[in-house]
Amino acid sequence: MRRVLHVLPHRGGGAETYIDLLEGMEGYVHERVPLSSTREPLRSLPSIAWRWPGVARRARGADLVHAHGDVASSLALPLLRSRPSVVTTHGLHFLRRAGGPRASAARA
Repeated sequence: MRRVLHVLPHRGGGAETYIDLLEGMEGYVHERVPLSSTREPLRSLPSIAWRWPGVARRARGADLVHAHGDVASSLALPLLRSRPSVVTTHGLHFLRRAGGPRASAARA
């Protein structure tokens, strides 16, 4: 069986539905790992830092790393570079939604 690690920004949302459909594919095991324990941007930072070592460890054992969303993809870039990987944006582009300093950081 091939193992796919799905890196999510947080639990819930469209990515979960997407993965539910992928789980019907034979020959693949799908594991979900959220980067944050919350959807609130400022409160998410400590949980991302705390969870990162476990996410990185799981990625090393995956055949494919699948990052869901542009923020999760940006945060998981070191993992995406180290393993075969794919990114799905789900249509909610952070750069389009962000303003002020957040938009400047996203552009950089």
